Amino acid sequence: MKLQQDSMITSMTGFANVSVVMLEHDGEQCSVDIEIKTFNSRFFEPTCKLPSALSSCEMDLISRMKSGLIRGRVYCTVRINSHGALLEKTVFSPIRVQEYLDASAYIQKQFGLAGQLTIAEMMNLPQVFSSERAALSDEAIARFLAGVDDAVAQVHEARKNEGKRLLVDLSNRLDAIVHTMGEIEGITAQLLAAQKEQVAHCQQQAQAGDEAACALLPERLAALDKMDVHEEIVRFGSHVQAIERLLADSAIEKGRKLDFTLQELMREVNTVTSKCTNYEMSARAVDIKVEIEKIREQVQNIV
Repeated sequence: MKLQQDSMITSMTGFANVSVVMLEHDGEQCSVDIEIKTFNSRFFEPTCKLPSALSSCEMDLISRMKSGLIRGRVYCTVRINSHGALLEKTVFSPIRVQEYLDASAYIQKQFGLAGQLTIAEMMNLPQVFSSERAALSDEAIARFLAGVDDAVAQVHEARKNEGKRLLVDLSNRLDAIVHTMGEIEGITAQLLAAQKEQVAHCQQQAQAGDEAACALLPERLAALDKMDVHEEIVRFGSHVQAIERLLADSAIEKGRKLDFTLQELMREVNTVTSKCTNYEMSARAVDIKVEIEKIREQVQNIV
């Protein structure tokens, strides 16, 4: 198959890693790494691992990935890689301090114990200080989502590059099955010619009154009809052309259509195999079926 300049398929295998600076404060920068990996799947199946500070962005993130990647198993992992403290704020609890002081005074009075809590000891007591998730500004969220868009674009580019390699392989295999089907057509023509001679000879004998020839003639005609695979070969060629048109189509999503068309292609080959009366035809039909299965394996990874 001759590759068209506009032929394009997109693989479902891709990877990207993007680092984004979300917050800056007093010369410190809080950045996150956005990693996206994709694999083949019948549907769009996202899995996200986000830090708690970004959990509210999950649905928006999934929407952007689905829009850009369409189909496949997608794993997105976001990691805070520096100055994560900027995403949190420390909260002091005066109520908790008062409770500790009241408890200390009660213990001293009740049990007659001496001593005082120092500031250092007080600050190390549980729940005097706690961390809360800082409210992210619209600008910080916009930076993060822009990073997601960059990562999705990189994955899409990686998928296109992988698709180019898949296209070359598919083209070579399609050329191989078309060539082999041409050989089957040539063998069939020879067999049909020989069978037609036998039918003609049998008809002459039957017309001359040969009873054995009269009894054999229906069998000869049935054999002639069975070995004619012209219709299957024509439909086979039509399905190959449909695949070529799909590969040249500008639409991104074409994996499912290719898979269904390959099923039709296999159906025609199975019909040819069932009509084969010659070892050479059968062997070549098996070769075609093997190549179609290899093509189907590749198509499973096409968007």
